[in-house]
Amino acid sequence: MAVVLGKQSALRVWDGVVADRNRGARVDWNAPVNRGMSPDQRIYVTPNMPTASQDASIASGSASAACAASPDQRIHVPPYTPADSQGASIASGSVPFAFQSSRDFRHALERDTKAAVKFLMSGATPALDLSTRDRFFSDGVPIHATVAHARLRRAGGGIETSVRKGPFHPRSFMRIDDGLYISTPEMAFCEMASALSLEQLIALSFELCGTYRRASTFGSARYDATPLTSPAALASFIEKSPQFKGVKKARRALSFILAGSASPRESELAILLCLPYSLGGYGLPRPTMNTEMPLPKNVGATGRSSLRCDLYWPAARLDVEYDSAEFHSAERLLANDSMRRIALESMDVTSVNLTAEHLRRASLFDEAAQGIARILGKRVRLPGDFSLKQERLWRELGIVSSDMGLLPAMGANDPSGPNEEVSPVLG
Repeated sequence: MAVVLGKQSALRVWDGVVADRNRGARVDWNAPVNRGMSPDQRIYVTPNMPTASQDASIASGSASAACAASPDQRIHVPPYTPADSQGASIASGSVPFAFQSSRDFRHALERDTKAAVKFLMSGATPALDLSTRDRFFSDGVPIHATVAHARLRRAGGGIETSVRKGPFHPRSFMRIDDGLYISTPEMAFCEMASALSLEQLIALSFELCGTYRRASTFGSARYDATPLTSPAALASFIEKSPQFKGVKKARRALSFILAGSASPRESELAILLCLPYSLGGYGLPRPTMNTEMPLPKNVGATGRSSLRCDLYWPAARLDVEYDSAEFHSAERLLANDSMRRIALESMDVTSVNLTAEHLRRASLFDEAAQGIARILGKRVRLPGDFSLKQERLWRELGIVSSDMGLLPAMGANDPSGPNEEVSPVLG
């Protein structure tokens, strides 16, 4: 009994076995998220067995301890358990998952990919044992499997299939249990390229390279998760991959990916502001996301040594924040926004705050985008059909505006602004 899970199902399992820092394995990417990483900069952890009474965790230890582990040594991490409000009850238990040094990890992926491809080419019917189904799919969500033969398109047993005959990238799959293989995050991204629109694929890439998860929680995000991949890793995988359905879309999406987003709304703000006019965005230069700003010693009222900027343009020293009671109030540990603003002003950083209301009214968002553009020294000149393109972008991202379509044509809102026009490409 074996199966190769892909698409949403692979992302769901990855979401469980590479869980956030308080649950399951802890990953050291060995580099800041927003600087980009090679696909070989992977996981350095120390194998650790779980106790009987609590979730598995990775004991703090040196990288040498992890490297000393044999390539086949496994550790146990628990699957992600959705919140009670999701109505899912995943059975308790742990999943054996391989973590080694960077080199051993690559070799493990190559070995697992060969085994997965051998199974695919055998023509065996994919099947998922009940224990694995209970761990990850007890809530009845559709299960997506990869097959290599058209006759297996209807595998039955509650499994939906996608036919792909290969060839495959040498690090396309990973074995996480006996007979259970999943697409790597990079492979899953490529698979989703044929199922999502370009706008949705860009949003997915922000999530995969960010520190929040909603791919496996039906829209209800959780935070402080470990990034599953990076823009550099996705680009390298796609460059070295054989042709696949949706490859042009995936390559185009690469141009717009930003790493380090900490919430869905942050991702949406970056996408809405920075996509080109042709895709319904404002064509603004790309910011860095969640940049840590050290505070001067004379700024102690915040009680912190640094602040994190949601979207930050270093050249303009501009910080754009999304105010969310759900995510930011506990995370920032600031008494109020004025204290934060004073701290940033002491470092000559301009701070602009956006709220949920900006994402409910397109006209209000337009005013904010125009203001941000002015601070950046850019003039926004919206084409005549911009409202239609913007409406499509908001719809694809699942954002509902009460006044969509009411934006002024051509968008020359500020004739006193600088004469430099915004390039219709990111950059």
